[in-house]
Amino acid sequence: MEITSADYALYLTFEGHQEGVNSVVFNRDGNTLAADMDNTIRLWDIPTGQEKKMYWVDTGEHSTSGVRSVAISPNGCVIAGGVNESETICLWDLETTGQTHLLRERTSKAMHWVNTVAFSVDGKMLASGSEDGNLYLWNVRTGEKLKALTEGTENIFSIAFCPDGKTLVSGNAGNTIHLWDIGSGKNIATLDGHADWVFSVAVSRDGKTLASGSKDKTIRIWDTNTNEN
Repeated sequence: MEITSADYALYLTFEGHQEGVNSVVFNRDGNTLAADMDNTIRLWDIPTGQEKKMYWVDTGEHSTSGVRSVAISPNGCVIAGGVNESETICLWDLETTGQTHLLRERTSKAMHWVNTVAFSVDGKMLASGSEDGNLYLWNVRTGEKLKALTEGTENIFSIAFCPDGKTLVSGNAGNTIHLWDIGSGKNIATLDGHADWVFSVAVSRDGKTLASGSKDKTIRIWDTNTNEN
């Protein structure tokens, strides 16, 4: 059965963003939506369509840095935003609307914007992927960098934690998908098949299936037990 836009009714339109919206994410209650834009993140109430809160970016140096990616912690208490600063992520407390601290890597190899962020299943860890291929794991509470999984050259567009909390998946400009062992920091598998950049990756709730979306106009479904599609 072919499904078209005519099969869906527009429910709400949120207006007020001054720049293009790069990413959106639902809160765990399903009633609020966070969207990143310009140098703010706005939290919207789905039932009413009203803006609930606004979160401002403050990197301490360039407070107008745009937000490229956004994620909400599993407990619904923290928003993480990857910004247009070299390896910089801002964290906000959803209750207070205040920015709590920055996650930042200051090395000669950390030079590019953060394209994607994702919380671990328990919310204690945050992963980030950037334009220059840096893929980091961070302690959410302390802001400490726990591990660098790669410092390659391929632009990382998307990341996702597997439900077991032991594996991280990343999609990149090398047309491949990497599976990383979080404990050892090693690349345990590389999935080939796409003919162009891999913009998006997602893992099913049972962890048995991986989906990837690419610039090659295809979506591929992978069996995580065999790494085949």
